[in-house]
Amino acid sequence: MSIDKYGWNDYWQAQFSVCDNKLVPGRIIRQHRQLYHLFCEAGEYEATLSGRYLHKLEDSLDYPSVGDWVGFEPVANETKGVIQQLLPRRSAFKRNTASDKTEAQVVAANVDKIFLVSALDGDFNLRRVERYLTEVWESGATPVIVLNKIDKCDDPDLYADKVAEIALGVDIVSISATEHIGFDRLEQFLKPKQTIALLGSSGVGKSSIINRLIGYDKMKVNALSDEKSKGRHTTSHRELILLENGTILIDTPGLRSIRLWSDEESLEQTFADIDVLARKCRFVDCEHQSEPGCAIKFALDDGVIDQKRYDNYQKMKREMRSLEMRKSDLGRHLEKERGKKFSKMIRQYKEIERNKYDK
Repeated sequence: MSIDKYGWNDYWQAQFSVCDNKLVPGRIIRQHRQLYHLFCEAGEYEATLSGRYLHKLEDSLDYPSVGDWVGFEPVANETKGVIQQLLPRRSAFKRNTASDKTEAQVVAANVDKIFLVSALDGDFNLRRVERYLTEVWESGATPVIVLNKIDKCDDPDLYADKVAEIALGVDIVSISATEHIGFDRLEQFLKPKQTIALLGSSGVGKSSIINRLIGYDKMKVNALSDEKSKGRHTTSHRELILLENGTILIDTPGLRSIRLWSDEESLEQTFADIDVLARKCRFVDCEHQSEPGCAIKFALDDGVIDQKRYDNYQKMKREMRSLEMRKSDLGRHLEKERGKKFSKMIRQYKEIERNKYDK
């Protein structure tokens, strides 16, 4: 099977042309910790990162992820290889890791569209949709909101209308994976050689949707863990799947939480209605509290903007500013550490030179 099936094209060929000629291009289709499964012209290979690659790492975002294109060196007479280079990404869905460290994790790379899956069986949350949407805009991919389990909901159209109010201009598709309802609309977004990632909380039905699209039960699906509709983690790793029509899907584990790793430009895209109104305030630096001529305050009082939506906007804005401060502190810390290492190297070099003359 040609790597063209996995999205290889003239753009990626141009990116790869600067790589060492002993390297082979491949796309990562699965990842288990530091073991990468990738597909190349010769078939599927297992690969690890080279020591040189690891030595040059400066950021957690530099680690390859599912969907990435890499240059790797095959091991002779084996289906194994060593990754030497990561090709520049066209898009990447990132999130702040759940650890106490200020670092990001790439969930899926080089994605054209992202299906944001929410379930209408009791755990639906508009504020969560806004957070996901902000991260999708940051990624560079195009969002499509998928409302699953409409068979468990009395009025799915009501929920679709609510989502339309907060996801301006975004396509919304209501489906039931178990009853196979609405897939004719969903399949309209499936195009050959296009990569689509499915993202959402645990239990929203991503694996069931993929099984329906594939036509058989490839992805394991567990029953819900309790009456609150909180699903068990059925997908434990990320995987790239090729559909019969040539669409490339990326399944991802359910995210327990979505910690932001984006800037205020992406926030303004999610909350475009609030951003437009804020530009109409009398003062450029209006804090939307008690300032005269505040367009946001008028809109809240008149019910034009939902108070909960505005509160979430403010909460996410504070979170982003806090993140930027931590990034700045981290950058200064890393620069200081690099300075220390360089100074130590200079001292060691001078010591070696002195020892030469002493002899």
